[in-house]
Amino acid sequence: MSPLGVARALITAGGAVESIQLIETKTFSGASSVAFDDLGDFKVHKIQWNNIHTGDNRDINLRAKVGGTVQSASSTYARAMQVGGSSEAEDKDPNLDRLRLSAQTGNATGEAINGFIWMYCAVDSTKYTTFNQHLSQIIYNGVFEGSFGGGAYKVANTLSGVHFYPNADTLTGSMSLYGVK
Repeated sequence: MSPLGVARALITAGGAVESIQLIETKTFSGASSVAFDDLGDFKVHKIQWNNIHTGDNRDINLRAKVGGTVQSASSTYARAMQVGGSSEAEDKDPNLDRLRLSAQTGNATGEAINGFIWMYCAVDSTKYTTFNQHLSQIIYNGVFEGSFGGGAYKVANTLSGVHFYPNADTLTGSMSLYGVK
């Protein structure tokens, strides 16, 4: 069996996943934020980051949208991630007003962040929305960093979208939102 045939067999084993569908791609330059406002009826989403830049040494954050409104109440988000580069570190906090997805992203030559985020149960009003992330970047001092981890929007609610923004400055790059059936 070809590698593609093996992948299809693994993906469809037990009928768990039938397809992945592109919902929207956003390409942006100098954007203060990027939002995806149509999640469809998918139970699982993937958000692909491509060549994302910010102002120098900035964090990139995520907030949920409910009824079109960005959710920023304190203690409604939690995260835990491992970061590795020139050293290893754990980054966790159970009570936040946002999910910090990356830190110290820059705008010098070669500095960018790439990766993907999986989002689960965003359109299920009975469950928290959870996230898994796998990101890699060159940070402000030229060091390569990789991070993986997860987080949650700790309110059982149906999301109308997701909102990405830097802690200061703007974003440049592209993101694609996919739905998984």
